[in-house]
Amino acid sequence: MAWDPSALGDMKQMDAERQKIMGKWKELREFLEEQEQLLLSQLEELERAIVKRRDEGVQEISLLSERGGEEEQQSLSRSLQGAGSAGSREAGMSETLVVLEKRLSDFALKSDNLQEVLLGFKETLRLELGSDTGTCLSLSGYGVISDQ
Repeated sequence: MAWDPSALGDMKQMDAERQKIMGKWKELREFLEEQEQLLLSQLEELERAIVKRRDEGVQEISLLSERGGEEEQQSLSRSLQGAGSAGSREAGMSETLVVLEKRLSDFALKSDNLQEVLLGFKETLRLELGSDTGTCLSLSGYGVISDQ
């Protein structure tokens, strides 16, 4: 059997395609890892804010119980009327709690949306890579690669 010089070109082309695929998957993994770190840091920040708010609430309750009966009743009365520094402070803490609850709800919604996108991506990837059309799914914005 004679040596075919065109086979060397085919091998180089195969190696180039292999390198492209490996590069695209590496870029995709790096992107996903960056997004994971971003989401985890946002979640940690939210967790710290919730813990801080909880600790402030515990401290406030402790201070109120230390004051004694008459001052506590006066503070409660001012709170109910919406006047005085105790009432303002409680209103501010309540607003903070609402904001934190909204942020947590938004984060949960992001997480649900991410799950849907991930499931869609996995299914698309399975279909595209398992197909016999000769095309490969576009990864990392490079466009569709065709072997035609």
